[in-house]
Amino acid sequence: MQIQNKPLVIIGGINRSGTSLMRQLIGSHSRIAIPPTEFEFFKKLDIETNKSMSDQEFKSALDRLLSLTKIKMWGLDEKEVRLSATGIEPNWRNLFILTLDGYRHKLNKDIIGEKTTYNELHLKTFDEWFNDNYKFIHLVRNPVNTFASNKYYNGKIHKIDPVTWSLNWIQSVKIGMTRWVSKPSQHILVRFENLITRQEETLKNICNFLGLELELERMLSMCDFQTKDNSSFRDKKEKKKNSIKKDGIDRLSKLTSYERNTLLEICGPLAELLGYDTSAWVQGQTRRTMAYLANGSMRTFYLRHPVKLAKLLIKKFQA
Repeated sequence: MQIQNKPLVIIGGINRSGTSLMRQLIGSHSRIAIPPTEFEFFKKLDIETNKSMSDQEFKSALDRLLSLTKIKMWGLDEKEVRLSATGIEPNWRNLFILTLDGYRHKLNKDIIGEKTTYNELHLKTFDEWFNDNYKFIHLVRNPVNTFASNKYYNGKIHKIDPVTWSLNWIQSVKIGMTRWVSKPSQHILVRFENLITRQEETLKNICNFLGLELELERMLSMCDFQTKDNSSFRDKKEKKKNSIKKDGIDRLSKLTSYERNTLLEICGPLAELLGYDTSAWVQGQTRRTMAYLANGSMRTFYLRHPVKLAKLLIKKFQA
């Protein structure tokens, strides 16, 4: 079997930034097959992209993937996947595609998709594997809300170092903004908040980026996913309305003053470049963290000219 150079859609971004919601929206398009759980290909396997693989090593790596709990949840026909591996050149790229193509075949769609948080850290590998034949959707979210969602994830309070977390947030966003400028036809940066407040416009822009027709009702219904794990829904009744709603949670109030101050000092400058208002992050403070954005007209200018904004970002933060 020959692995075809089919188009590929990859979703990434820091955890709790809306990547799961994006998976369900994009994965419900009639042409895109995205598995219901994260692939975690680079996390679960000891990958050396520059090292060749023997047929036995390829088979062992495939067996390892198919044995993983999250992959089991895809409901693949493992016998068919192994049969499809016959005659394939044994390398990491083909292993990556082979497994995802099994899920595409199951759904009878024509575009392979994959969502794993921090996929953006592997862009160099994706470039080597697929050249320009893939599209990357990069999620970004207000760092205060993202941090709070991590801290209170799944009904439990998790201890998270705000300094380390903030540096990870900055790393992800810098990668996204840089690629947005250098490869705008291949990489799109999407604010989670726009998925909530400007649903049709945002999904239309994403479909245009992917070269697909917008299927708004189908996508908003998330019809290809049994579990709609989207915390922005207020209750089950609202899921039937094919609309995404704010959950009304004041996440800022759930953070300590130390956490708020840390997020402001580390993430604040970059957050403002992305259009987030940081003035409320620390009580009693209304200062802007970036002096050159203190002027309202200057701020509006950069928000209306995202490419100029991105170029400014690169100049400011890529050193």
